[in-house]
Amino acid sequence: MKEFAVLKDYIDKIDTLTAKVTNNQIPIFFDKISLSVSFGSSEAGFLRLVSFLYVLIYEGNGKVNFDFVAEKFEHYGYQAATPQEFKIVCHCLRTVLQHNLNPDGDKDSKKMNLYNEWMMSTTGKEDGLTESDWILCVARLLDDANKILKSIHHIISCINSESEFRDLILRDWVSKFSAYYPIFRYHEIAADVLKNFGLATLDHQKICNKYYKSWISELQSHSNFDFSSIAKRQVERDILVEFERNFLCPLDGDDIIKVFQVAPGLRVKGLLIEAHKSYKSNPCDREELISRMRAHLQK
Repeated sequence: MKEFAVLKDYIDKIDTLTAKVTNNQIPIFFDKISLSVSFGSSEAGFLRLVSFLYVLIYEGNGKVNFDFVAEKFEHYGYQAATPQEFKIVCHCLRTVLQHNLNPDGDKDSKKMNLYNEWMMSTTGKEDGLTESDWILCVARLLDDANKILKSIHHIISCINSESEFRDLILRDWVSKFSAYYPIFRYHEIAADVLKNFGLATLDHQKICNKYYKSWISELQSHSNFDFSSIAKRQVERDILVEFERNFLCPLDGDDIIKVFQVAPGLRVKGLLIEAHKSYKSNPCDREELISRMRAHLQK
């Protein structure tokens, strides 16, 4: 679709201009997105477009850069609320179309109301949309997105042309970008830590989702720090806590009795303690642990 190609072209132009203006201190404005979008079916294409735009402006570099430039809209003659309103619409569309909502909940009902308002103003109806209706939805969302991206590109050009405040604005922008630590940076560190610990059975993204807010809050107490070093220590500490909390040996007392044909008694307790020690020192699957225990019994 031509309009989507225009959107991708704006993204490339904004990335290139950002790198040039900031002297590569901010190498790209938006993260590269692997999500493909096609419009063979307008409904499916709209869903993919919503996901694409959400990732573009809510995740990675796009989150901090979009918000920074959005703050400059009014200064350069644009309506100040426009970019934030667009963000809210993208978030709302994604939530309603891709999640199960509670219509009785206050937040969910507000999202449903905004979704219905957007659909009504776009298609003249709230539900029962046809293929032609979805075409209208795609067209409006792409048009709104392209207007926003065109404005962003123009504002970055204006910043670059500033005669008096250019260096001050860029210094502020680079500072905010450098102080932003999106969760995906913790994902990479957590995956490495789990690999080093031999804890591949734990989900590194789930751990990051659980601790991310506390990690970011903790970073506020540090100054002039190396992020990778501090983050690694944070992750290591909390993964150890997580492992202790969720430690669950794949063998139980019944397994000791049945698999190794041990009569109920103190020996079952002793062998189960040994199984726990072996698993805790080097986590493995059930069959591997049984093999280790057979080797232990043959000593």
